[in-house]
Amino acid sequence: MRGLWYVLILALGTGLMAACDRDEESGGLATAPSLASARSQCSNLNQAVQAAFTDNTTRQNVQAFAQNMVQAFGNGQKNRATWFGFEILNAIDTAGRLQGTLQANSDLAIGTFPCMSLGSASPPSSVTTELGGTGAFGVRGRPATDIEAVVSHNGIWIIEPPAGKSWQDITTLQARSGITGDTAKLMLVLGKPGSATGFNAEGDVLLAGSFDWSTIPTATFGNPYVVVGNCSVANGFLQHFPADNPNVEIFGFVEPVQCPGSELTLERAPRTLAERLFRALSPAPAYASALIGKTGGGSKPSLSPFGIINPGKVNLGTFFQSPKVKGNITNRPLTPTPIVKPKSNGGVAFKQTDVLAYIRPIVNNGTPGMICFNWAYNDDQGTTDFDRAVYTKAGGVSLVATNVGTSSAPEPTGEDVPQLQAGAPATSTSFQVKNDGSALTVCPVFDGTTYFTNVLDPTADKFTFNPADAGTFPPNYDVVAFPGYQF
Repeated sequence: MRGLWYVLILALGTGLMAACDRDEESGGLATAPSLASARSQCSNLNQAVQAAFTDNTTRQNVQAFAQNMVQAFGNGQKNRATWFGFEILNAIDTAGRLQGTLQANSDLAIGTFPCMSLGSASPPSSVTTELGGTGAFGVRGRPATDIEAVVSHNGIWIIEPPAGKSWQDITTLQARSGITGDTAKLMLVLGKPGSATGFNAEGDVLLAGSFDWSTIPTATFGNPYVVVGNCSVANGFLQHFPADNPNVEIFGFVEPVQCPGSELTLERAPRTLAERLFRALSPAPAYASALIGKTGGGSKPSLSPFGIINPGKVNLGTFFQSPKVKGNITNRPLTPTPIVKPKSNGGVAFKQTDVLAYIRPIVNNGTPGMICFNWAYNDDQGTTDFDRAVYTKAGGVSLVATNVGTSSAPEPTGEDVPQLQAGAPATSTSFQVKNDGSALTVCPVFDGTTYFTNVLDPTADKFTFNPADAGTFPPNYDVVAFPGYQF
């Protein structure tokens, strides 16, 4: 129902058409020129419009868009032509693909692209897959409050702004000469199934085939990036790029909120005066799709292939960086900083903040000392660094790093992250620590089961670790001060 606002435009008469046109900063309607009168790049679209739209009223309205677009293109009015091009693409999404054949609508879209200023993005030669049942196709970016997700037509894949943000808040589109105002905010979002071959590494399980998202013009996302997700697979993680890509990663978990059937499904803001009037006269759309679960990720500034995988376990494997053999001193941060990089069973990096790890000492002779500030949370670059860790005893020592799998950590996203077990630990190279004669009075320690606020004080608070209870987690010392200890 949401796409049939075009039916209302002609019924309300030419006055409303002109008002809508001014609302879209493009001036009054042109006097229906021959579609063949513009430059050859912007082709005659009469036949394509006829084939794409079977409803006569909707067809006439799209013909008016096409006439204005072609005339504007022929007159060198890039901004106006691009605006009407997006009107046609929006009509294809909301009405055309439900009326004419997919091929007819694809032909119309492909014929529209040359009339628009779209930057360096390369328009596809066909969008039949994007318009079909497994694809996604939608114009987004206007008005400033537009938050509507683009969801694949089978209700499985989704892309949306994060909670509290609109598309305009997070999207930067490629600048184009002469493209200004609201026109410069509009983009076409396209999605289609990608290849599943080689997407998951050996040891990981692909739960849903990969999916490719793209935009025209090219978009980058920030503040705080875009949410990409899956609306049908429960308890999976989003992987970015195929397994053999050097930039492959499993990244931050953010559950999408606009999946079909979700209680939080939101209807986008209307884009035109005519649509606002139509909304006032029409019931809200009904969403009947059932949900198995929702899986998603965030923190991506750009788009490329995504898949939903089961990574098996969180493995540390080896230390990315161990303390140097000589030069470390008791009760001072170890140098260089011990670093581990969590990976899936297939060796794919976890670039998310939901992994908590801790280190403990191993010595060849005698009783080991303690490592204070021995825990750390992973970051969105896939790095867990123990930059506050200090060792309390002189002598030779090596480190073992262990993690507690994935947990709903207290400070990253607040999402319920699918639980993964801890996998292989990591062992550092051996190194020497010299005694500087100092003594500590405050030594927080996490041992995987208990968080001691000060292991040196039997009366100090301690908490039994519970992955389901954020209040039992050791704090993120990058953002929390520890009175009584000077780093």
